[in-house]
Amino acid sequence: LESECLQIAEHFNMRLLGPNCIGLLDTHLPLDATFLPPPGPLPGEVAFISHSGAICAAVIDWARGQGFGLSRLVSLGNQVDVNETDVLAPVAADRFTRVLTLYLEAVSDGRRFVSVASQLTR
Repeated sequence: LESECLQIAEHFNMRLLGPNCIGLLDTHLPLDATFLPPPGPLPGEVAFISHSGAICAAVIDWARGQGFGLSRLVSLGNQVDVNETDVLAPVAADRFTRVLTLYLEAVSDGRRFVSVASQLTR
C-alpha cells in the first residue's frame, strides 16, 4: 500500500508525508492537519519535528499544560517520501520559528542532514 500511495503521489508531482504519522500543524496560519483531539498547541516560536507521533502528542500536551507555544509540528512517520532533512529548511525558514527541535530515531542521509542543518544557524 505504501508503494502504491507513493506512485500516485509521484504521478501527480506531489510529496507524501508519512504514512503512519499524525500529520502536521502550523499554529500561525492556523492549519491543523493532524488527527489529534483538541485542544492543539498554543501559538509560539518553537517548531518540533518528530519520527514519533506519540512523542508529538506528548509534547503538545506538555507544552499546553505549561503555557508553552509551538509554531509548527511535523510528524514524519515511516517516511516513504518526505524525510527529516526535507523539512528542516522550510520549517527553519518560517518567520514565526525561532527554535527548531527534533526527535529523530534515525537519519536517512547523514551527510545531507548535516549539510542542511549546518546552514540553519542564525
